Amino acid sequence: MKLPIYDHLGDGAYVEFDGYNIILKANHHEYPTDKVCLEPQVLENFLNFIKRVRNEINNSTDDNQLSNRS
Repeated sequence: MKLPIYDHLGDGAYVEFDGYNIILKANHHEYPTDKVCLEPQVLENFLNFIKRVRNEINNSTDDNQLSNRS
């Protein structure tokens, strides 16, 4: 694997993987105005948060669909 790996997420957000950290960058991939480095445990916490939010959204959507059927 050739490192680092880069990608553009959209809306001025970029991501880089350096072999250990996921690095979120704002406004430019080479000269960002801000950076957040997510080490593996922090990344795991972030992914768990995303799962929780998705579950809440899905549950909320299911509740709305049930109430709309009545």
